[in-house]
Amino acid sequence: MLLLVILLILPISHTSNIFAGSLLGGSHLTALYDLALILADSGHNITFVNIVSRGLDKCVPYPNIHVANIVVWDSQDEDMMWKDCIADVMKGDSGYALEAFGPSCIEVWREVWKRSAGVFSGEEVLDMFSRNQFDVILGEKVENTGLALLGTVTNVPVVNYEPSFMIELALLHNNLPMLVFSQPSLLLNHGFHRSPSFTEKLSVLKDAFIFLPFIQSGAEAMQPFLEKFGFSSLRDVKSSVKLYLTNDHPAFTFPFLRPPNDIPIGCANLLESKHAPIEFSPQIVQFLEESVGKDVIYVSFGSYAKMSDVPWFSELINILIELDLRVIVKVDKYCDKIFPESVLPLDWAPQKDLLRSGKVKVFVSHCGNNGRLETIFYNVPALCIPQFADQFINAELVKLKGFGESLMKEDIPYRAREVVTSMITDHGTYHGNMKKASDIVENEPGNVRENLVFYVEQVAEFGNVDYLVNAVTEQQNMAEIYYLDIIIPVCVIGTALVGLLCYALVKLYNMMLYSNGMSILSLKFCLVTPLLLLVFNTQSVRNVIKMFSFGLQLLFEK
Repeated sequence: MLLLVILLILPISHTSNIFAGSLLGGSHLTALYDLALILADSGHNITFVNIVSRGLDKCVPYPNIHVANIVVWDSQDEDMMWKDCIADVMKGDSGYALEAFGPSCIEVWREVWKRSAGVFSGEEVLDMFSRNQFDVILGEKVENTGLALLGTVTNVPVVNYEPSFMIELALLHNNLPMLVFSQPSLLLNHGFHRSPSFTEKLSVLKDAFIFLPFIQSGAEAMQPFLEKFGFSSLRDVKSSVKLYLTNDHPAFTFPFLRPPNDIPIGCANLLESKHAPIEFSPQIVQFLEESVGKDVIYVSFGSYAKMSDVPWFSELINILIELDLRVIVKVDKYCDKIFPESVLPLDWAPQKDLLRSGKVKVFVSHCGNNGRLETIFYNVPALCIPQFADQFINAELVKLKGFGESLMKEDIPYRAREVVTSMITDHGTYHGNMKKASDIVENEPGNVRENLVFYVEQVAEFGNVDYLVNAVTEQQNMAEIYYLDIIIPVCVIGTALVGLLCYALVKLYNMMLYSNGMSILSLKFCLVTPLLLLVFNTQSVRNVIKMFSFGLQLLFEK
């Protein structure tokens, strides 16, 4: 009886069935899997569909997470991604980043979207939904991957998880005012924390035309799958997306425009991890022991990059060696370079553990979004050498907030020694800025982890978070959003009135000019006085009319 009373008093937790769909790339996979771990730890059941061969090898299994491997992407495809899309970007100048996304690269990404959509709108996944009652779908880039289509077809709400620069998707979905210059974007890679100049806007407009085919590739790849289910465009399936999760935090960026149903959850997977036990491999342990009294630098440019093919990368490592630094460097499996004893090459590096170990003085990286969050949270100053996508934006943020420095790859021979030396000398300043930001993330009431669980549970239980969405704004078109329906008619009418006034003044001038006995004084009074009053005292329209009438009276009396 007592047990029954206790059960009645205690709140009943709602266990949800969550379907999670991954994208390509190690960082994308692990970031989404980390969210799945948090939700599973909160008592929810996760079905995690992985489409990449061996993509989750480094992820920790969890009882509430069932992984379904539907592999459509393997190591040969990764080689294709490198050869046709990334290699030219990594080897070329920083200004070449957009131009490198040419036809071959666009075709690779079109293939990425096609394979992903083929999985998430295919029979195997649809059969999962027929056998299981899923409460919510969680994924990244849900429109181009087919997950928004899946949500529409199965009538299951979708939660979209994106890095910070993709917040524009949430703004567009909510029909909020958003132009390419108003948010961090792939096109505006610097100075986005201030109002861009006219020439910068023109430059961005040019970049938009260059990048447009790449942006359109996802929608083009999705078209056959949409038509299969009777939809004409992605707009027909976007209403299935109910919530946006942004992998960022205002303490790490700045409080830019954000719709209410976009929730920042950056570092949710890192909370309470700073003091967890660290287990390094014997070679890392030995290297760190031999590095006592010296500065250790960690260098990594992500999982896709084959840095052994990149000339400036070797030059960077040689500079770090010349500075008498101890270097842990992430290399690719093709790397056969012989390094001195001061360098530890690893084909896989436990990045989070290295950063939180307190042994690393500076983290040198391309500044991907996950790495940026991790290095700030663990208070390790970052030297960003951005290559493409959001990395330029992330590097700008790191420098802007005092978390590190940014260096273009073409400047490595001239500035790398100076920048690295300065960062080691001023390590305490960067560390202090980072600690202040990470303390905010850890100690704020209602932290990012709690927000993640709460809002996903809201969507799972009620099918939406409509209380966060302005329904009126959603129904408005662009003209109404920007008040163009008021501004344009007012401008047209005002222009017409000014034109009529000018026409009347010209006619009046001609009439007075050819009138016998018309004095120059009357002419000046009639024409100049009201114009001056209009220009210098726009609040005195009534007085202008009176004076103009008085001038006419003088004219006709004459």
